[in-house]
Amino acid sequence: MFFLISGLALGAVQGILFPLSLWWLCTLIFTVAILSFYAYRAHSYEALIIALFLFGCALGSWRGEAVRTPAPLTFPFNTPTFFNARVTAPPDERESFTYLTVLPEGERSRVRVRAPLYPTYHYGDLLMLSGTLTQPEPFLTEQGTLFNYPAYLARNSIVAEMTVKEIELMEPASRSLLGALYSFVDVLRTNIMSVISEPAAALGSGMLLGDSASLGKDLSDIFRRVGISHIVVLSGYNVTIVSEFLLRAFSYFLPLVRFSAASGGIFLFVLATGASASSLRAALMALALLLARATGREHDAFRALLIAFGTMVLINPLSLTADPGFQLSVIATAGLIFLSTPIEVRLKRFIPSRFIRELVATTLAAQCAVLPFIVHLSGAVSVYALPLNVLVLPLVPLTMALTALSAFLVFILPVLALPSAFIATLLLNFIILCARFVERLPFATVSVPALGTSVTLALYALGGLALYWRYHARSTP
Repeated sequence: MFFLISGLALGAVQGILFPLSLWWLCTLIFTVAILSFYAYRAHSYEALIIALFLFGCALGSWRGEAVRTPAPLTFPFNTPTFFNARVTAPPDERESFTYLTVLPEGERSRVRVRAPLYPTYHYGDLLMLSGTLTQPEPFLTEQGTLFNYPAYLARNSIVAEMTVKEIELMEPASRSLLGALYSFVDVLRTNIMSVISEPAAALGSGMLLGDSASLGKDLSDIFRRVGISHIVVLSGYNVTIVSEFLLRAFSYFLPLVRFSAASGGIFLFVLATGASASSLRAALMALALLLARATGREHDAFRALLIAFGTMVLINPLSLTADPGFQLSVIATAGLIFLSTPIEVRLKRFIPSRFIRELVATTLAAQCAVLPFIVHLSGAVSVYALPLNVLVLPLVPLTMALTALSAFLVFILPVLALPSAFIATLLLNFIILCARFVERLPFATVSVPALGTSVTLALYALGGLALYWRYHARSTP
């Protein structure tokens, strides 16, 4: 499986970055390798490994080519124009405006529209838009690194941007499952805002619903600089918390009922909160865990990660090259799988408490794994990220639970939500206070030279070889 997924990833990168098609050549060599495997009585497993690798390359190259060049729009750029378009994603509300992802009628690619905050629009609305289309361009980040903004948008089939001059609702959204889920999330967000004060409400909404944009730029930047931005976005950690809750909620049911209810709940939650690549990766891994428990088989976390990674790359190859959130999620998960146990063993003599030791080990494993990639992306390192994560992460499950309880109690009677909302507000404000305090400390963020792509890949390759050597040496008598 590892060789198949490796070939899929390499083929996808080739298909996205280079115009030369290799999928047909890989398919031919794959066929020859398979025939040679079955041509001899003593099967050559080296030929089978090569065949699987080449099959992955062919499949990845084909999918990469399919998404490399999105369908162009028929509307002119840099010229005033107007068209009707359907909203195809939940509105992304910012402090002073809203981003709408729309699909113009008769087109196959999407447009990202910058619209006023009010009036509000919803998933599925048909709008008449008037404005000027522009092509997205790469830009330099605050740290001086070049961000491939067109590729980042293209992963969602967005090929143009528009700042609207006029916008009119032509037809409200019709009923659909996704529309109902998004509307329910909007109601939950409103309930949270009604019983929890700002900025705690924005943080609670981000942790529970993936609504990180509502934090505002200043607070979002603080969380990013101190290394805890992953608790705000809907990452694998948040999905894992929801998965464990669902597993415990249905623990007394029959295995088939437990598997169906828990897996359905996980994917409804991920869909309702926007279905980001990192949350989908976590959902697929949670599904593998549920399936293993339902069938009584041993769960292999690395195999589940490979399956989730391969599925995501096959569905959307651009996640591999243009989605930093997905890349960080996969790297951090791999770090947890391979590094947390060795680190915990070495911490036994220094930290007697098992709970604190596991927390420090998992945090340190994830931080070590993503460090080269973060330096590659931003050229900045948070000095206090480890102690701050150790302090904050134990509060996240309880905070999410209290925020969710408060939001649901508002449906029954708002006054019932006040006790849980009060405790949630205290915890949320404590997290914000810790982030602001750490951000003011000397050397809270240290700027370092950003790593190039080749250096970053080389570091991870060396780390992978070191892990392989370590595990191979232990398994060899």
